[in-house]
Amino acid sequence: MIRFFSLSFLLLAGSFAITTACKKDFEAEWMSLSANNTQRVFNVVVGSLFNHGATQFTQANRQMPSNQPIEMIIPATVDGVKRELRGCWRYHSMRGVECEKDEDCRKNTAYFEVTQDEWEPLRIRECSYDKFVPAEIVDSDAPEGFYFAWGKDPDSTCNPDYDRISQSYWDFIIGGILAWDGMLTDSGRFTWDLEAELKLGEETMATLVHKMPSLSYQVRYDFALEFIKTTQPSNDILWMDDRKCPFTGNAPITPASMVDYRYDAFKGKEVSAIGTAGPLMTQNVYDIIDNLMIEGGFAYGGAKNNIENRTDPCGESERLGIDRSEFASNLYYDDIVEWRAGIEFGTEEHSESHDDKDDSEHSDSHGEHSSHNDDSLTEDASSAPHALLRLSAFGSVVLALALMVLEF
Repeated sequence: MIRFFSLSFLLLAGSFAITTACKKDFEAEWMSLSANNTQRVFNVVVGSLFNHGATQFTQANRQMPSNQPIEMIIPATVDGVKRELRGCWRYHSMRGVECEKDEDCRKNTAYFEVTQDEWEPLRIRECSYDKFVPAEIVDSDAPEGFYFAWGKDPDSTCNPDYDRISQSYWDFIIGGILAWDGMLTDSGRFTWDLEAELKLGEETMATLVHKMPSLSYQVRYDFALEFIKTTQPSNDILWMDDRKCPFTGNAPITPASMVDYRYDAFKGKEVSAIGTAGPLMTQNVYDIIDNLMIEGGFAYGGAKNNIENRTDPCGESERLGIDRSEFASNLYYDDIVEWRAGIEFGTEEHSESHDDKDDSEHSDSHGEHSSHNDDSLTEDASSAPHALLRLSAFGSVVLALALMVLEF
């Protein structure tokens, strides 16, 4: 059985801040879920737990060096629960919803066990959820116990300010699946360079990194695609493109040069990059994720608007008090800079294709891509989401120089 990494006490949706203001009866909830400690309890993954770097940083109480080992979660086929973007935090996070009677809503996901000692910190992390949605594990080798996903009372109201879908949250999840449990260096931190992997190919990449992801790229790609396909549409909710000003609690690893909060979100500190949620974000990685959103069917029909007219929320990020000054020290990004400085992107083209599908109908399908300039790249990934990205010789030099001064 393939196993996924997770936290020792596993704090699920990486976008929620721990707060001591959580007014829950932790013991009573635990006794109910565990049938007075007579059955094991398992939490079914619904979202950002797939991002290893983010969950590792959470377990470290958002403090560097954040390089402690983390345990495993287990992939499985789950029935009885659907996943939708109606969690209502600073945006709509994922939540579990019970399936209708006789409805077949099986999907691939993962689960992890929760012990009594782990329940309180997990519940504090997930305090905004108010429902435990039962789930059935179809796999015959799954241990017996009570399986649940975090849910919300369908009659609960959402603050209108939070009534939107975050693209950075999608990047957080899908990027996490694509990066998986890879480690570029021996620092102990989960960092990954998807762009380099696709350019170099998995065989060459394996000779250059500390640890390859335990899943092949094709398996990761297919898993991400299936995740999108099996997420329920939320076509009454606006979709925002917050990539320049991520609304997520943590954030995808994004160079500061690509961030535009339109106020001093760094609080006067020198910040090279925000976030610990791998992989490193570049325009080509955005394009790969966008094409997954297209192929998975969410781009046109998953939200109130579509991928071509996602709204720009960056002007209001200050009102929400988004503070990125904690990333003045970002060892996750430093790992990537160190690793890139130690390798050379040659001009030889590596041709490894993940399938032979012609995705040319998606080329330039959303106009904002044509307006972005990424001098380190010579190929627009939106025209072929499975194709390997190639760096020009000129672009390689530009990238190497930029990395040396942490400004790329």
